[in-house]
Amino acid sequence: MEKFFFKAIEGNTCLTISSFPEYQDSINFDVAGCSTANNGILSHGLAVTMQNFVTGFTTFYQQTLETDNAIFTANVNSFFTNMRDRFYANKYMI
Repeated sequence: MEKFFFKAIEGNTCLTISSFPEYQDSINFDVAGCSTANNGILSHGLAVTMQNFVTGFTTFYQQTLETDNAIFTANVNSFFTNMRDRFYANKYMI
């Protein structure tokens, strides 16, 4: 398990998951779908993926500080549209 964990964090997460079927649930893991999710971010490892995810929320926080209601609403709508498009484009959310 330790080998799997470190490879997934530091290496190509999609290939790591496909190489360890004992850690998959009953679905057929789609390496191609995983590799293309969010422009292939998982191929850089979970550490980079999580950094990218957290950076997105830091940007969102800055946008929520807007005092103009119309701009605030536009910022929030834009953020969630972007998140939906990036993370739900296929069945893999990161």
